[in-house]
Amino acid sequence: MRLYIEIRKLLSDDSIYVVPWACIALENTGKDAVNALPELKALLYDKREGRSMWAEAALSRLALTEQKAALILSDFEEEKERERSSGSL
Repeated sequence: MRLYIEIRKLLSDDSIYVVPWACIALENTGKDAVNALPELKALLYDKREGRSMWAEAALSRLALTEQKAALILSDFEEEKERERSSGSL
């Protein structure tokens, strides 16, 4: 459990090098990963380099077993599609 708490802190780190490893480590914590969904959701909308991509990858893997992760990912994909559609009008 302590490891999971440390990983969750790293998800909000400012370093672009820390976030990918934190996402990968989080994917491997099992059920504890569900508790970090708020941080992953925040990373999805983070415009800093690569953060959204890593969060999306972690959520995709978690979505295989966790419905909450699947819902967050689905909402994000719908929002991206709306942005693409409104940008092309």
